[in-house]
Amino acid sequence: DKIVETSKYVSVFQYVGDEAVITWDFDDDGATVAALSIFDSFKQSLRIRRDYFNTTYAKQPRFKCAVHGGLVIKMELGKSVLHTAYHGDVVNTTSRMLGMCRTLHTDYLVSDAVFQRVRHLSVPMNFIRMNSAVLDGKTKATAFYKIQDTKAGLNKKYNPKMTNSQFIESYLIGQSKTKM
Repeated sequence: DKIVETSKYVSVFQYVGDEAVITWDFDDDGATVAALSIFDSFKQSLRIRRDYFNTTYAKQPRFKCAVHGGLVIKMELGKSVLHTAYHGDVVNTTSRMLGMCRTLHTDYLVSDAVFQRVRHLSVPMNFIRMNSAVLDGKTKATAFYKIQDTKAGLNKKYNPKMTNSQFIESYLIGQSKTKM
């Protein structure tokens, strides 16, 4: 929460178990860059507390992250207690991409839609094109990029054999136009 609170561009939509769903205005380049940097900030905060986690739990929590953006449907439900829900292909694709992190041996995947949005900007990240894949529930292949960690060697520590309970999973979903 503290990392997200420092950004005027992104917000936590919800926590689902050990997942955080973060939203931002996908049409705003600054917001998209801010959303991309959130994941590195989360990992940095864990590196700072490395000794605490090793002493207390004898292991480090690890993150996986999938970033996608586009048109979503936003629904607000309820009278006495208002609930917001996002629906659409963007949400489903982001979830499937998160699952691909293990297959592609990376902790950070970005969709081609996000890459196209930021490729002309000076984003200090190394985007590496991965092979396209047909995700569950899709008929066409989805193109994505992994982001090589900017800190030398950190991405090499990712272990695809770790169980899901050893990860804090993050969805980053950019919303362009919402309809009710």
